[in-house]
Amino acid sequence: MRKKRKQTAGKKGSFRRRILPAVLLAAAIFVGVQLLFCPVPGKIPYAGLIAAASAEEELDPFLVAAVIKTESSFDPEAISSRNARGLMQVIPETAYFVMAKTGHEFPLADLLEPERNIKTGCFYLSYLIKTFDDLDAAVAAYNAGPGNVKKWLVDPAHSQDGRTLKEIPFAETANYVVKVRKARADYHKRFGGVFPE
Repeated sequence: MRKKRKQTAGKKGSFRRRILPAVLLAAAIFVGVQLLFCPVPGKIPYAGLIAAASAEEELDPFLVAAVIKTESSFDPEAISSRNARGLMQVIPETAYFVMAKTGHEFPLADLLEPERNIKTGCFYLSYLIKTFDDLDAAVAAYNAGPGNVKKWLVDPAHSQDGRTLKEIPFAETANYVVKVRKARADYHKRFGGVFPE
């Protein structure tokens, strides 16, 4: 009986010696993949650049982060089918508009640089907020263009007061506004209202 117990114990020990390293290796690979491909909890990519550009344009940095998340999922090299570029998906026409307003010209290729893209996007978003005096209308204009939003605001089917939108006729834009609003609220909640630089 004693010999049998020793043999059984030996088999169990051998089994553990073979399986345990494999389990630990698999766990290490899983954690590594999570860190490589998944956002780190408590972090906002490009937080320093977002905070600086937001402060310059008197914007809520959580709003800017929400727009970036919705526009490009923080991919600085994103280019859309409409040629919108970078983190805040700035189209060439918008870039030229911002250049004219600021008097500062730059090559369109610079829109793929995070700092230039965020500064340009923040200037334009601030302009839209001042133009429409309503956050949802401004965010809708960032997606659909200010011309469309101006038409909707004077249409009783879409606005009762000429200032706020009760209905957004473009499904993509309506969904966009909801996504930005939700992302902003989520960031505020996660960080307790204090933007992490």
